[in-house]
Amino acid sequence: MTMNTNRTYGVEFEGYGIPMDTLVSKLRHAGINARLASYSGSDYSVWQVKPDGSISGRYGFEVVSPVLQGADGLEQVKKVLSVVRDNGGDANESCGFHIHWGVRDWRIKNFRNFYKRWAKFEKGTDLLQPLSRRGDNAYYTKSVYSNVVMGHASGDIARTVQTMFTKIDGCRTVTQLRNLIQGGGRYNKLNLAKYHRTGTVEIRHHSGSFSEQKVIAWIELTGSMISDADNGKAIKGWNGSVDAKKVLDTLLGAAVRVGGMSSATRTFYKARAKELQRKIDERSRRA
Repeated sequence: MTMNTNRTYGVEFEGYGIPMDTLVSKLRHAGINARLASYSGSDYSVWQVKPDGSISGRYGFEVVSPVLQGADGLEQVKKVLSVVRDNGGDANESCGFHIHWGVRDWRIKNFRNFYKRWAKFEKGTDLLQPLSRRGDNAYYTKSVYSNVVMGHASGDIARTVQTMFTKIDGCRTVTQLRNLIQGGGRYNKLNLAKYHRTGTVEIRHHSGSFSEQKVIAWIELTGSMISDADNGKAIKGWNGSVDAKKVLDTLLGAAVRVGGMSSATRTFYKARAKELQRKIDERSRRA
């Protein structure tokens, strides 16, 4: 595991299969400081177990972390995932895994850098998610392109990205950037709705999961993108034609090259992309 950012972060796991009071008890027994909370609970000093009406399945719940940092935070995440798995918790298509990165000190140039980075590589990160989380397929995780580029799903990737870069560069405040990407909503792969209250950018793209490998890899990947925006590393558009596979390969290769991702995580993600595509092809053949 490569963790090359010292920024704070927080995670939210949606799942089902365990009564919330039972889950709180099991977490406490494992040494996790957890408590039952309401849907609007905002005590980010403890792990909160909340109700979530959007989840399909018996005993739906959401587990929200306190503010985490570094390797110690990762160990807490691993322990929570293990408790959920060991007690019958699971995730389905109605569930998501969200991560918040603390960026209160960012200036608008950092936000523009990060959003341009995401816009350049979203077609690649889509390949790391099931079909239900790609493009605009999920109501709760709309593409960053949706409000800006009509027809982005079938359009030329390089041209779409260049349009996004131009629009993003025109934003002079965080509010302008939020309005450009989200309009008045918050159900986007990148969400700034809570920034002025929590100082975080929320990444909502990932499907629900309690797999340690999937969760830690996603923290590693998104953390590397945050780190690049921290450093102000220049981000350029695509030169010529490009497909989604090349987008993903470029993202993973660059992350390893600059030390933001381990080679093991890149290998895992390449295998995951192939397996997800195999499932999609099988479903298509059966249809």
